[in-house]
Amino acid sequence: MRRSLFLLILIFLVFLGTSKSFAQDKATSSSITTNIEYALPYPGILPDNPLYFMKALRDRVVSFFISDVLKKAEFNLLMADVRLNAAQYLFAKGESKYSLAETTISKGENYFYNSLIKLNEAKQQGIFVNDLASKLIVASQKHQQVIKELENKSSGAIRERFVEDERRAKNFEIRATQVKPN
Repeated sequence: MRRSLFLLILIFLVFLGTSKSFAQDKATSSSITTNIEYALPYPGILPDNPLYFMKALRDRVVSFFISDVLKKAEFNLLMADVRLNAAQYLFAKGESKYSLAETTISKGENYFYNSLIKLNEAKQQGIFVNDLASKLIVASQKHQQVIKELENKSSGAIRERFVEDERRAKNFEIRATQVKPN
């Protein structure tokens, strides 16, 4: 009896604790449309850390041992995402890190490009690539969103470099869309 009463109270508290609101604020609904639902991985050690070279070396070794083209494409996408998020962390450290943040994004976009190349190789080998192509499209949109945010917060030559990075990310979205049949 005590156990069922305890269970009943526990269930009641769980349902009481979760409240749902179906009303939508106009201010939040417009920001939701511009926010891309794509989680970026935690970057760990940032490029401004003296031990970063060890992380970069580890990534290259891991990449070297991946032979499957689809897994290599996924790994390259992961590296692009890690670098994009690392750039956000660097950018948040202040203006002295803006240039390093942009360089980090540029290197990450190189990984994104390599991911697209591997995706095309996989498609040519007859491997089903629609899922990864869809993921690359969304990832490219997220990259564009993040780069645009950083671009809007910067000025001068750094801003122009962000504009170029954003244009490159848009091209990646187009290329990924071309790989994926409708």
